[in-house]
Amino acid sequence: MREQFHTEWERAVKNKMMWIAVFIGCLLAIAQTVFEAYPYARNPLIFYRGSDGQPASLFMYWFGLNSGSPYKVTFLTIFPVLAMMPHALSYHLDRKGGYIKNVYTRTKKINYLTAKYLAVFLSGGLTVLFPYLVSLPVTACMLPALTPIRNGQYLSATELFSSIFYTKPFAYIAIYMVITFFYGGIFATTALAAASIVDNIFLLGMVPFLIWYGFTTASNFVGRKSGITVDLIWLLDMSHGAILHKETVFVTGAVVGVITAIIYFVNGVKQDAL
Repeated sequence: MREQFHTEWERAVKNKMMWIAVFIGCLLAIAQTVFEAYPYARNPLIFYRGSDGQPASLFMYWFGLNSGSPYKVTFLTIFPVLAMMPHALSYHLDRKGGYIKNVYTRTKKINYLTAKYLAVFLSGGLTVLFPYLVSLPVTACMLPALTPIRNGQYLSATELFSSIFYTKPFAYIAIYMVITFFYGGIFATTALAAASIVDNIFLLGMVPFLIWYGFTTASNFVGRKSGITVDLIWLLDMSHGAILHKETVFVTGAVVGVITAIIYFVNGVKQDAL
């Protein structure tokens, strides 16, 4: 199992699609830093035009917390696609190309399936986390890390983890990075579950994106009656925080993850190598 995971992880890291996805995400983060954070570093007085008094700071203008940034909105829109790109389609290619037959002669199915799942989950999570890991230290070199004040410009009292944001903003960022990694991994693995159902690789690559927006659309419909709306883009936008119970954030991802994992493992164990 350990050897099989090492093989799958090495395949993921050496896959050029992973680095293309990382490049796209980091390019958006760098563009946001250059065009939206750097001007305030050059001339902090710009911020005071119509401002309510707090100087420009790291927590206001880095990639993760810059509210309304078109670069971040673009990133969150293509989030499931970036997470899928590194290694999620490899299961489909292994089955169609005959690679899986050779693997099954040397190890148990469950070892291969588990190693594949872990490699896809980790590569998807790390890929969508990279832009934040690049933007935070770079922006910190430009702007001071001033603790946010409760002036209405940041999170309201009803928004997720707002009490942590106003007392320990770096802890708030760490929590959202964990959530980002978690959802990146979850939505990357949705393509594994769909591989036994969707034969076209292009359509298979769109599965995480379709589930992402399908889940949001369905939750919005249910939310009109129940009062609980789970907009996944909103949920992952740490610049304002979703107005949700903490449990909802993790339950949403867990529900998607458990369902897709069951489909993937059950079908993977039952089906013969193609």
